[in-house]
Amino acid sequence: MKIVVLGAGHMGAWLVEALCLNHDVAVYDIDRTKLRYFFNATKCLELSEIEEFGPELVISAVSLPNIETAFNDVLPFLPQACILSDIASVKTGLPVMYETLKKRFVSTHPMFGPTFADIRNLWHENAIIISESDEEGKAFFREFYGALDLSIYEYTFEAHDQTVAYSLSTPFSSSMVFAA
Repeated sequence: MKIVVLGAGHMGAWLVEALCLNHDVAVYDIDRTKLRYFFNATKCLELSEIEEFGPELVISAVSLPNIETAFNDVLPFLPQACILSDIASVKTGLPVMYETLKKRFVSTHPMFGPTFADIRNLWHENAIIISESDEEGKAFFREFYGALDLSIYEYTFEAHDQTVAYSLSTPFSSSMVFAA
């Protein structure tokens, strides 16, 4: 599959490296200096180069407030059948965004960060795939995450955010109890 990763921060760089073993991957970041250390991926310096690459999937690895802007910027350069994807840890607002963009999408949440997880041994980590996503996109991420030995769960957008809120509030509440 031909895949473009938008954003070359920690998670974007990890995605590029993990995906380039089995796919044709390109990476784009508005900060060109972040692209200098990618050797197994096409470096797109301009958005127009994404059009030449012809992706089947575009994964946004930009920060949550920048996802919609990144998609709007790249949309004119994408083939009609291209699937949009995000890996955001919070999904609030994304269903409306995807409906507005009128493109196929797959939304997932790898529930680990490449700076804290042992990325060579992810068998104890989890990923969520959003059930409202495109079937082809869900199948792609089931295969990708499965190959990494992640435990995969499927939730709706709403159930995802409830689960994430619960998982983030529990350690905070426990800390408050122990501090008291």
